Amino acid sequence: CMDSIYANSSETIRSKCRFQAEFARACLLCGDIYAGLQMVKIFVKKGLPFSDCDNILLEGLSEANCNEECLRLFHRIREAQKTDRSITLFPHGYSSIVRSACRLKRQKLAEEMMQTMRNKGMRPLEYAYFELCSVV
Repeated sequence: CMDSIYANSSETIRSKCRFQAEFARACLLCGDIYAGLQMVKIFVKKGLPFSDCDNILLEGLSEANCNEECLRLFHRIREAQKTDRSITLFPHGYSSIVRSACRLKRQKLAEEMMQTMRNKGMRPLEYAYFELCSVV
């Protein structure tokens, strides 16, 4: 199915970063972890300059239970933010980090992300609260 979607999309659409991030997320969710992770690596090599794509990738990794990879990507995004202030995490990106941190029993990181969202006036997605409750 994923191969068919990719093959039937125009080159113009396939070349868009957002499509590539959503496709990586879909691969991860369909169980094609290898393909999804390969696409994440491509974004990492580009320096993670696209906030919307970065957040989509975090979400996909977390949803696919690739929790270590989600946190690794988060730390890479944090490093990239030091040199590119335009890179931003959104509520679904932060919430994905909370979910992965909780699944890995990293309560301190999860609470730090929740506090960061509060400080930025962001509201976590509902599942972030449920995940946090599971480790508290």
